[in-house]
Amino acid sequence: MSVPSLSVIMANYNHGRFLRAALESLARQSIAAREIIIIDDASTDDSIDIIASIQKIYPMIRLLRNERNQGVNVSFARGVAQTTGDYLFFPGADDCVLPGLFEKSITLLAQYPNAGLCSSLAGVIAANGSDRGLLHTPVALNQPGYLSPDQAREFFVRYGNWVVAYSAIYRRAAYMEIGGHDPRLGPSSEAPLNLVLPLRYGACFIPEKLVLWRKLDQGYALKTGHDWRSSLAVVEALERRLSAPDLAGLIKPVWLRAWKRQSLLVTIYELNRRRAIDVDGLLAIMMLMPAINWLDRCYTAGLRFWPEAMFEITKLYIFATQSAGDRVRIARGKIRRLFGDV
Repeated sequence: MSVPSLSVIMANYNHGRFLRAALESLARQSIAAREIIIIDDASTDDSIDIIASIQKIYPMIRLLRNERNQGVNVSFARGVAQTTGDYLFFPGADDCVLPGLFEKSITLLAQYPNAGLCSSLAGVIAANGSDRGLLHTPVALNQPGYLSPDQAREFFVRYGNWVVAYSAIYRRAAYMEIGGHDPRLGPSSEAPLNLVLPLRYGACFIPEKLVLWRKLDQGYALKTGHDWRSSLAVVEALERRLSAPDLAGLIKPVWLRAWKRQSLLVTIYELNRRRAIDVDGLLAIMMLMPAINWLDRCYTAGLRFWPEAMFEITKLYIFATQSAGDRVRIARGKIRRLFGDV
């Protein structure tokens, strides 16, 4: 019986200052990737020199160069075409993986060969690498394991999407069947994968921090987070994709409503965090919110009667929409930042 293999595909554009840490974290895993393919998207910084120096140490790293800048999704497609691994992983050029990610994920995927993907929890780091705590996402299981499609659907409706994109390792066959990254969705191109694969094949989950997301306001993952109209356009494009005929019967209306609600809440949070929103924008988003409840109505009334306090009101609203466990985690994180470990 052959040992499952992993191919890593990384797209890079002018991330030279982060590349060494990112590539070394990938190359030093306890189970080695069959190949680490980095597609440089016509960088103008020192990325090529850095990659060349690391290749001398880690021969599994291969470099492909785009003659002109074509974007992350074109680079991903080019990289996938060059791979042979049973599993695929798409880390960011500015992020890092922690020891054990490959070994723990591949072991679990081998144990549950029908699973479409395996993901973990993620930590957040700043541009300078300083620790910003744990990324607040739902915890699907209390110990490493597998959620069946029915369990995945039930969990999502109750708690939302738990798949952290930059921790997800995909089963190649499942990835290809869905169609891979969807370039029409820009920086959210992986969203259909992370939503559909657990519903179709089930998914593995490791309740452990195994990746570090470098949260940059100018980063690709948050590219649309500076304008509420662009953010809404992405949500609406994703809704159309999830409502497409090829997913008929898989995406139930109740599931789609839960997804849309979570997506709009995340949109509000990111826009408010950046102070990139106005009352009209917030009200426009709330008009699209499915399954309106009393908290939504109170928030909307607060925006209309106290527009000058919209940032503070929005913070309270987002906090109140979290689960009890997440509210405790968020409160503890704020206390630690204010007073240190207590």
